Amino acid sequence: MELKVPYFNLRTHETEATFGTLVEILLKSRLRMPVETDHEFYDEDVNAYLAGILLEYIDPMYHASTRPYVADRDLDVFLEATRETDTYWTYWIYKINADDRLIDLGIFQRQRARSEAVLTQAKTYYGFAADYNQRMHGRATAISDIMDKLARWPERYLLILQQARREYLHFVSTVTDDELRLLHRDLEGEAQGLPLKQKQDELLDAYSTWQRTSNPETRARLLQVLAELQAMDPGFCPAGFPKPTPP
Repeated sequence: MELKVPYFNLRTHETEATFGTLVEILLKSRLRMPVETDHEFYDEDVNAYLAGILLEYIDPMYHASTRPYVADRDLDVFLEATRETDTYWTYWIYKINADDRLIDLGIFQRQRARSEAVLTQAKTYYGFAADYNQRMHGRATAISDIMDKLARWPERYLLILQQARREYLHFVSTVTDDELRLLHRDLEGEAQGLPLKQKQDELLDAYSTWQRTSNPETRARLLQVLAELQAMDPGFCPAGFPKPTPP
């Protein structure tokens, strides 16, 4: 997922950069706790990593790509991690399972009843991820350093995520009914306008192709898309487009 995904602030009705917003949320959460960035050791990199993981959790494609490989039992995670001989594969399996545990406990809190066991899993998997990342590169890397910090002090970062959830990431409980209705209306408007926007993009592509080739096939395709767009938006009458040939 690109780090430019926009975040819409329901309070200010302004669009902001999602990644930057998440980093700011984590920093503010730290300031409300006795856990300051770089106070005991350098960990600005962990701030950025956690913000990146939260950003990925917004992306349905991330869930589709990782969900088949996230397992509840240690044995199943181990079997998946060792199914391939590729060191990167092993690192990635341990990393996504560790992320899943930490984000679940910190943000979604679906496994609060067994939080101690789940956090122990996260700690172990981050440790394995750090080790395999170093093996890949033959040395310590920025990522292996982050994995190592998360393995050594998972409680520290779990508290930060939980604070972020309480203060900033509890969407439904902080939004009024009127704001939710307004959001729903706006989303419906966006959904209704999406087919028109897609058809407009299709017309621009067809027009560009026709301008380059000027052959009968691309002209016919352009006129077809133009007719489809005008059926959706009767008031659309662009200049510079070819006119249909009279029968």
